[in-house]
Amino acid sequence: MAILNPRKKFNFRVSILPMPEIPTFSVQQITLGDSVIEQVEHGFGNTVLKTAGQIKPGTVNLHMIEESHSGVIGAKLWAWHWQVQNPALQAGADPMEYKRILKIEELGTGLGTPTALNVWFAVGAWPATMNGKEFDRVSSDNTVRSIEFSVDYLTQDLPPEGILFYG
Repeated sequence: MAILNPRKKFNFRVSILPMPEIPTFSVQQITLGDSVIEQVEHGFGNTVLKTAGQIKPGTVNLHMIEESHSGVIGAKLWAWHWQVQNPALQAGADPMEYKRILKIEELGTGLGTPTALNVWFAVGAWPATMNGKEFDRVSSDNTVRSIEFSVDYLTQDLPPEGILFYG
């Protein structure tokens, strides 16, 4: 019996909630950013105490996004990016209009059917940096290179309905 490799070429599945116009897509590599809590020092006499300050969430980076829907995903992601800040209109939308939840699933294969091994939710996500396509006439890759999403926080629990961001 052949050994199945659970780490396939497109090992991650990403859904954008609630955004049905962008279908679920596959990604080769994902980086979940660091979440850092600021250390605040307080002093009294010759003693320094540290307490927790503001939390600084990292970013989520998607690399090598498969475009199996004939460019629909790339076009829709660019439209979302321009909704955040549109240089042609010199304006941007309200955060309630563009912040979404990214559902990120790490996939494994049991008997050939992909199953979710781990699920992460990036809450309050929006596309901060879009790296466009690399046009190469000899390459057969049909991918968007990478997208960096700014996020409010990461969790492995599905946020309550209606909660998209803090602020």
